[in-house]
Amino acid sequence: MVNRYMYLLSKSEEFHLDSGQEASINLKLEKAPPLPCTELSGQVVSNCTNVQGATVKILGKNSEPVCHTETNIDGEFYFINTLIPGDYEIIVSAKNYLVSESIFVSLKPFAPLYVSINLKPDEDAENAILYGTVRNSENVPLPNVQVCIYSDRNIGCPMNITITNANGEYLFTGLNPGKYTISAFSYGYTLPKDITVEILPEDIFRTDIYLYRTVLVAKGTISGVVHHNGYAVPYAITALYRKGTNGYSLIRLQHANGNGVYLFSNLKAGEYIIRAKLE
Repeated sequence: MVNRYMYLLSKSEEFHLDSGQEASINLKLEKAPPLPCTELSGQVVSNCTNVQGATVKILGKNSEPVCHTETNIDGEFYFINTLIPGDYEIIVSAKNYLVSESIFVSLKPFAPLYVSINLKPDEDAENAILYGTVRNSENVPLPNVQVCIYSDRNIGCPMNITITNANGEYLFTGLNPGKYTISAFSYGYTLPKDITVEILPEDIFRTDIYLYRTVLVAKGTISGVVHHNGYAVPYAITALYRKGTNGYSLIRLQHANGNGVYLFSNLKAGEYIIRAKLE
């Protein structure tokens, strides 16, 4: 008969004991976890063909990872005295195959369990991936940029369109091998020249894109409404001042339109204030 300790070895915090001193140290025992007295084995196949090198992953409660292994030349896998009794989820992945559907099992002490898992071939396995980041001339990532990819067989119509995320990143998947042209569009920016790439089977191809400020919108505008007591003031005089070394100086003067709207354009970066009056 094998004796098994039911509690883990406990330890107190370090303490100092003076000469002749009485000390009281309480210890808390914790129960030992269950023994991994289970046996789980199986085989991974696809269309009656053994799948070697497949990753078999065991997940616990809330799909938390527990452990994993790989199948051998016969597509077999084993977890012998590795898992404690309980409920588990099994998923399998392998190159050129789709991830398996989840298989749920309940392991009992000293009760071997065998499962057979069938993988479906990935029809897009030989397709390629194209990804990258769109940045401006200062190397700052640009969000919300429209990125288009064109096949060399139909350069007039994009085959895929996406929008960059907050970090300026884009991603195209499921691309057939071949030549492609990449364009990017964002208000106020221009791409000097479309990018041409050639993608091979199973390629993971990175292409970063740099956009440059369009000359027509390189300078800014200031607009607004002149109002009084909640009503727009038509044809009010608006004055634009720009801050310089000697303070603010008047640089432009104009009348607002009939709705009290004014617009100053073609402005360089800087500090400005606007004043308004009605004669």
